[in-house]
Amino acid sequence: MLSTVAERIYWTARYLERVECTARLIQAYANLMLDLPKEINISWYNLVVLNSCAKDYSSRYPTESEGDVVKFLLSDTKNLCSMYASLKAARENIRTAREVVPAQTWEQVN
Repeated sequence: MLSTVAERIYWTARYLERVECTARLIQAYANLMLDLPKEINISWYNLVVLNSCAKDYSSRYPTESEGDVVKFLLSDTKNLCSMYASLKAARENIRTAREVVPAQTWEQVN
């Protein structure tokens, strides 16, 4: 029982870390795109490649546009690396271990 709860808490932390890293990566990339001269052609698709999700992306999205990439990384329900999926997994882990985590933690994740 204790090892199961510990595992859930561990994976909750990993999922939340993934969410934070993805958000920071998208923010940093957006700032980079704003600061670069227009002659430099850098695609948002690099973020998909960086997350090793190119195969999943190409099976669902026909173009490598900024909107599709951001949607894929933030809110795509079928992408297991998206922020939405990671938050959903973290919430489920906290929910099943709710009796041992502080109420503030449950509220923050929820």
